[in-house]
Amino acid sequence: MFAPHPDGKAVMTPGVARLGSAVCARIYKQIAEFDDFTEDNDPYEDHDFGSIQPQGLPKIFWKIDYYEDADMEYGAEDKLNAYRVLVIMLSEEY
Repeated sequence: MFAPHPDGKAVMTPGVARLGSAVCARIYKQIAEFDDFTEDNDPYEDHDFGSIQPQGLPKIFWKIDYYEDADMEYGAEDKLNAYRVLVIMLSEEY
C-alpha cells in the first residue's frame, strides 16, 4: 500500500485495512496534507499525532513513533536521526 522509505515506514491497523485500498489512499492523502496543529493538540510542536474525520468514515488517528533503527527495538533519543513508523488506526482501536 505504501512505498518503502529508507527513513521509515507506514503501517495501518486491521480496522483501517478493511476499509479498502481506495479509502486507505484517501486517508493517507489527508494525513499527508494535515496541518491543523495547535497548542492544544500539539503542545511540544512535534507534529507526530493527529486525527482526521474523512467524510462518511469513522475518526482516524495517526501517530509517528521514533526508533533508533529499522529493527525498531529501541526508541530514538534523537528524533531528527530516527527510523520513523507512521501508525494509522481507527479511533476505536486506540
